[in-house]
Amino acid sequence: MTDGVRSHLKKRAFLAAYRELGNVRLACQAAQIGRSSHYRWQAEPDYAEEFEQAKEDAVDVLEAEARRRAVDGWEEPVGWYKGQAGGTVRRYSDVLLIFLLKGAAPDKYRDRVEVGGVLAKLNFDAMTDEQLSRISQGEHPYAVLAPSRDRFEGSKAPDAEILVLPPGHEEVA
Repeated sequence: MTDGVRSHLKKRAFLAAYRELGNVRLACQAAQIGRSSHYRWQAEPDYAEEFEQAKEDAVDVLEAEARRRAVDGWEEPVGWYKGQAGGTVRRYSDVLLIFLLKGAAPDKYRDRVEVGGVLAKLNFDAMTDEQLSRISQGEHPYAVLAPSRDRFEGSKAPDAEILVLPPGHEEVA
């Protein structure tokens, strides 16, 4: 057997193991290769593409197990007496069900954040990346946007309404 054929067989073994295990270290052990072989092979475009597919397959395995636990559930022993279970009860994972729903229909099940107060009046599309960054780091929007407001005062530009200050807040230091 040539080194090329052996290498090809090892690659196949690793990829098959990775599809099932979803873990590089465990797949290397199962294929009896060193981690460095896998990382070296990733420089080959064909192998890198196959590994990406194997990663997707590994996620499918996890999703199938999550669905089984969320929808079908599992039997859990209950009512222990002298080391013996008196029966079983079917358990389900509500958390896994939530994750599956969020993944399957993110627009419907995503977490929603209600914005109120000062933030509700901001036109985020009209802000620069620097302004957004300053606000996200905790700087008050009035302080960040006051110079922009002065620049657009009296302007008919669509972004002139970047911030409308409430009465009594015209001067911002």
